[in-house]
Amino acid sequence: MARIYRDKRSVVVQNAFLDFRTGALLSPAQTEQFTVVQVAESYYIGGFEGATHRQHCDIELTLVLTGTLTSSADGREERVEKGSAYFSFRGEMHGICAKGSCRFLTLAVNIKERMRPLLSALASRFAERRVLACADPLGLLPRILSEFSAERRPFFEQNLDAMIGSLLISSVRTEQASPISSPCEDRMAEVMNYIDCHYLSICAAEELSRFGYSYHYLCERFKEIYGVTPGAYLLSRRMDHARRLLSEGQSVSAVAQALGYSSPYNFSRAFKRHTGYAPSQYRAKNENAHGM
Repeated sequence: MARIYRDKRSVVVQNAFLDFRTGALLSPAQTEQFTVVQVAESYYIGGFEGATHRQHCDIELTLVLTGTLTSSADGREERVEKGSAYFSFRGEMHGICAKGSCRFLTLAVNIKERMRPLLSALASRFAERRVLACADPLGLLPRILSEFSAERRPFFEQNLDAMIGSLLISSVRTEQASPISSPCEDRMAEVMNYIDCHYLSICAAEELSRFGYSYHYLCERFKEIYGVTPGAYLLSRRMDHARRLLSEGQSVSAVAQALGYSSPYNFSRAFKRHTGYAPSQYRAKNENAHGM
């Protein structure tokens, strides 16, 4: 399950399977084609500067959701804007920093023998410039993260394998200078970012019609680009937040109130439909897992 690191300036939700001091794998997630070293979602308020470290995995992808990062490999810095991703590779001295508030997703993997040509293609593709604009147009990386933040669902490994493969292959195929050009796609990215920032205060997905589209049209276009409806994405963000609060030991009533449900019963029904567990069962399961 996700580990949560929280202080006044940052929140990091991640599944880390790597000892960053030695490069030793602890208990990674294995698929047919990949070994997943790390999956993380990070928020930093007012900026941050991560320590430069030796890259121990085959490839690390950092996707910026809000703000701007400066990322480096062997001392060569590049600016990474919102919607862009930075690729770093095994053996490099890799660093990352931001002057202002930011949010980003991280995926680090080792690539197994059968897919080694993909690693060579990625290294060649990003030999000169490591930043790729519009790096995840289908929203695969948030869905990869959600696979880890929920209970293991059927075909977990197969789904993970397909999504990681699609994400990396599309990165090889995408032209370097190909920003999102469609005004509709730009608008849908604004909708997703609005949900990311306000999912606790949005009472119903229909409120998103404030972006100038009918809700029916918004659903069609959002799903076309990201693979889910805005309502489903909003619910997923809210339930992810509920899982985090329950994992921290908060009561069902407190979590229901934090998410704006009219009663703990209504929240419990929604949570069980989404996760397959009653909130009390989920909290007890996590307490047992962490020896609380």
